[in-house]
Amino acid sequence: MSIDFFPSLQMMSCVQIAIPILNCPKTRQLINCYTPYSRYSENIELCNLIEKMVMKKIQLIVAPLLQTMVKNNIMSMFSQIIECKNTYSLIVTDCVTYVDQNYKFIWKFDGTIDQRKSAKALIANESLHIKERFQLACNYCLIDDAYCLWNRMQAMQKSFTPLELECHLVVKLWAETFQEESVNMRMTSRVLESSALQHNIFMLYYVLKMLPHEIQPHFLLNIALKDDVDATILRFCLSRLHMSDKETVFKDSPVKVLQCFVTWPYQWAFLDVAGYLWTYLSKEGFCEVLWFILHKLMDQDWSDFNLMQLLIEFWSESPTDFKEYTKQQTIFGPLMVVLNCNMQSFPRSELNQAAYQGLEQYLDQFFPMQ
Repeated sequence: MSIDFFPSLQMMSCVQIAIPILNCPKTRQLINCYTPYSRYSENIELCNLIEKMVMKKIQLIVAPLLQTMVKNNIMSMFSQIIECKNTYSLIVTDCVTYVDQNYKFIWKFDGTIDQRKSAKALIANESLHIKERFQLACNYCLIDDAYCLWNRMQAMQKSFTPLELECHLVVKLWAETFQEESVNMRMTSRVLESSALQHNIFMLYYVLKMLPHEIQPHFLLNIALKDDVDATILRFCLSRLHMSDKETVFKDSPVKVLQCFVTWPYQWAFLDVAGYLWTYLSKEGFCEVLWFILHKLMDQDWSDFNLMQLLIEFWSESPTDFKEYTKQQTIFGPLMVVLNCNMQSFPRSELNQAAYQGLEQYLDQFFPMQ
């Protein structure tokens, strides 16, 4: 099966409309009010406000048929901004000060943030602590920047706590490399077997460039088959593997493969991939994917009707015996909330309540009160 990772022209056009709306000062001001430390209800209210504001802007410049698509693109891109800021905040102590409404994220044609170019603007900020700039440069494998900063750092600034190194494995690898007075990392077993390659796509890019071309497919296959491989890395591996190796991944990890296509902007390929994977997907795995999508719907603070529609179509296309099996599971209650939704109002409270009731049923079944 050939998986096309290239977005449609329509989607790319919507992204080009979305970017200036996201960069609008009023939009950025609202986005900067969003914080993971706020109460859940406050963030939902803020997301509703952002949705209404961007929809007003969209209605002035976009044809009716494309308005919902552009709005969904904007909200998905907004989610990326929040995720990116959360990643920065793991390194940058005062992230709110530096990643404010004047900070510009760089966008790719498919509506995803260009992580390296966006991070480079932070790394270039001289008012940011040099150690934090170094950690950012390592995390995004901006090696020239990292090496330059390393040579400017004082001896005290080059020391890291065990916790810092445990949380930032890529920083550890590069700090050890620079301590050896080398710019290029040697491809030792320590590097090639590092779990950082399963979680940091930029580190994987770097290592791949250093490996002989003939061993790259086998190397990528091994990464793709890791139990806790990141969705971004799994998608990248699938895009580079030969068909026979893809087939190996499909057979071994059908649930993980489907989960990595639930993320925007790859949702459009989800049903095509699912159609190919029914042979390998078990009934239990089917329920696991359904739960994954339901949790994603519940975790998001905005009304993702696209994801709801994807779930409905996934259910509709599933084999009859899969449906019958699911009807006997605790997931069926929350699933029915989505299947019966009129697609006019987002059933957040109903979904949360049904999921809670499903959890209670599960606990009563397997851990009955004495």
